[in-house]
Amino acid sequence: MKINFIKHKGKLIPYAEDDREKVDKFADGAVYVCDIKNSDLRSIAQNRLIHKVCKNISDELQNQNISLNAVLKHDTPVSMLAVKELMFKSVVLSLYGKDSTTKLNKDELNLVFDTLIMALGSKGLDTKNIIDKRD
Repeated sequence: MKINFIKHKGKLIPYAEDDREKVDKFADGAVYVCDIKNSDLRSIAQNRLIHKVCKNISDELQNQNISLNAVLKHDTPVSMLAVKELMFKSVVLSLYGKDSTTKLNKDELNLVFDTLIMALGSKGLDTKNIIDKRD
């Protein structure tokens, strides 16, 4: 079971309602062990940021009428998921040898974003809106 917590004033609190519902099902008085595999994992906000940047790239490709084939030599319709799977993950693999975005540390994201945006700019995509919308 996966539950997201937020640390607030020294206490771990369920992050969202569905997390609260999972915690409410725990037995009173029972001890539960939480195994934190990597404290450098991305935050939920950073996870959302990956999708937002991929969506921004997809929107700009569509707005500028540039196909993925023109950028990647891949005949796939432009979408957020296509950008994430074909572009973002390729940069992650190239930079860090990681085959999944879930394996990225929080400090690795900016280099992935910067590398992807720089590569798109070199292909002729106007990246101003991608960068402005990232924050």
